[in-house]
Amino acid sequence: MAKRTENKKENGCYAIGKWFAWAVALLVTSCSPKVVTEIYHSYPATQADDVQVFKTGTNRPYSAELLGKVAVKGNGYTARYDQVVALAKAETAKTGGNALAITEHKEPTILVSCHQIKGEMLRMKTQQREQIRKADSLELASRKSIKPRKLPPPLPIHIYGNGGFGHVFSKAYHDIPGGLSGTFKNGVDFQGGIDWVGKKFMGVGILYSGYRSGAYHTNFVRNPDYPKEQTANPKSRMHLDYIGPEFVMRAANKHWSLRYGIGAGAFILNVEEEMDFSMGKTVKGMGLHYQLSADYLLNKHVGIGVNAGMIYGNIYDEDGVIPGSMDQSVEFYRIFINGGLHFYF
Repeated sequence: MAKRTENKKENGCYAIGKWFAWAVALLVTSCSPKVVTEIYHSYPATQADDVQVFKTGTNRPYSAELLGKVAVKGNGYTARYDQVVALAKAETAKTGGNALAITEHKEPTILVSCHQIKGEMLRMKTQQREQIRKADSLELASRKSIKPRKLPPPLPIHIYGNGGFGHVFSKAYHDIPGGLSGTFKNGVDFQGGIDWVGKKFMGVGILYSGYRSGAYHTNFVRNPDYPKEQTANPKSRMHLDYIGPEFVMRAANKHWSLRYGIGAGAFILNVEEEMDFSMGKTVKGMGLHYQLSADYLLNKHVGIGVNAGMIYGNIYDEDGVIPGSMDQSVEFYRIFINGGLHFYF
């Protein structure tokens, strides 16, 4: 009885082992993709590495010769996409093809865990292959060229000098009875400055801005006791000077440099009279400014710039009234448009 029991146990272990071996064999074979081909025409075999792959969604070469069709199927989880493509390339090379156009690609699912593809096996002429390779390289280069690039940091030091037109908006204007030829509200504007910016395009600088205007007294009555050279129409002159530090933002590429500055500083108003020097006066005040400039770069270090902005100032005279005004305190708004040479280091 004992021997029979042992035989039964041995027979049971043998059956379990047999079923386990079949399961392993089934699993192994299920992980091996199946390749199916339909060949219309063939040539001497080529190298699989030389087979060019056209993925789904791309047009295959129209003039290429169709040698046949290939399908790679399977349900094993080990069959990755590159593996099934390699198998299709190998079959294409066997038929003498040098191109594989994938027409269908199925992703793995729960039931079928292998990648599955269908494609056309093609043979292209050498000239056509070179044209496609050149087109692919040009497309790749264009993709690289349109990628957004960060602007390189500008050169840190910027020195500039500008000249142009200025206009003053203010309640204070110099008007002496007897008439004037000209106006003090339009004049020559000039400026100079220097700034520094870091790698984040921000920095600091200092600005000097000057304004000059004048007018002649047209109805001046000649005094016969004055020397002749002093009897010509006398002139009144107005000088506005401003200087102050500023916060700067600046960026540049190969051909252009853009700059923005805003700051605060000190104003000086000076009025000179040739008719009566005692009427001349100098007063001071505080002001704000902002400006925007664009430079065309002649080279890395030199540019031609156009600049525009405004300076606001409040001038106060504790000893009297502002010339041309009945008040001790007067606001000035001076706009300017100018241009000049800019240097970068």
